[in-house]
Amino acid sequence: GLQSCVQNAKHPGYEYLPDMSADVAYSSYASDTLENGRLVVQKPVEGTVPREIKPYHLTRKNKQHKFEAGRLFNNPYAVSDSAILEEGQELYRVYCQNCHGENADGKGYLHTSGKYMYPPANLTKLEYDTVPDGKLYHFISVGSGIMKSRASQITPDDRWKIITYLRSKN
Repeated sequence: GLQSCVQNAKHPGYEYLPDMSADVAYSSYASDTLENGRLVVQKPVEGTVPREIKPYHLTRKNKQHKFEAGRLFNNPYAVSDSAILEEGQELYRVYCQNCHGENADGKGYLHTSGKYMYPPANLTKLEYDTVPDGKLYHFISVGSGIMKSRASQITPDDRWKIITYLRSKN
């Protein structure tokens, strides 16, 4: 009965159902032998949206969309919420400060160092005080001017936190 529990270096034991412990490795785009030559990595079903991603249907090309965004989207956070401001400040530091500068005045390192010749927007100008938060959200989501979209880097919720932080500076 206890024979199966005895350790013997010359005989490590028996392996039952070896296919359960040693799976077959496939290259990502190789043909799958079990699925009649289909690729191992399949495209997601059309219309699939990754978790935690909210589709943003407004585009950069349609000039009316930036005005629509100003009307459609409202900032869920208040400038008086210190926890949100703290988080927004850190997010701004990580994602925006390199271009827009520590004071959001457009004097970020990439421009002042001469590495990037186009000056980023000065977000402290009076004109930005009148821009609706939804429009700023749109700019972060799809880009504006020479700025590219940051939607793949900054979650929708974090975009609002950055905007709330910027509003606290004015």
